[in-house]
Amino acid sequence: MKTFRLNEHMRIDCETVGTRSGFRHDARLYKDGVMIFHPKGINYSNRTWESFEYETILDKLLRKSMLFSIQQINEYRSRWQKEYVAEVNHNFSNIAGIAKLGELFSDDKKERNDWKKRMLDAGLSGLGLNMPKDWDTLSEDDKEARLNAVISMLEKPIK
Repeated sequence: MKTFRLNEHMRIDCETVGTRSGFRHDARLYKDGVMIFHPKGINYSNRTWESFEYETILDKLLRKSMLFSIQQINEYRSRWQKEYVAEVNHNFSNIAGIAKLGELFSDDKKERNDWKKRMLDAGLSGLGLNMPKDWDTLSEDDKEARLNAVISMLEKPIK
């Protein structure tokens, strides 16, 4: 469940619900705590191609409710997109920082590399981080260079 605030009186609660063939995004519009609009959800079979989570159902709710102008809808979408990018940057920065702690906690390069790999695997688990098939045959210097490159990318903000 995620809440998107429109103003001090209105909010939209979104949730993901499992279905037999995938999942569905649902959204409900509330004014002063009372639900005033709930469009039919949007079904997906395996993933969405949205620029931020719930983008499509939010757009559907705002348009179908007929309570908001196109300008308001665009302003809300822009604000939520910026908030999402800020959240991703914050999360990536945290993952990078935790992975870099291996430099402090480990006594040798192998332990540092193992720590960094575990932290990156855990932090990026839902994003499809895949190590190369020959990972175990690489030298510790090569592993370190590759892991540090990933950490460096996570530290750079997405715009």
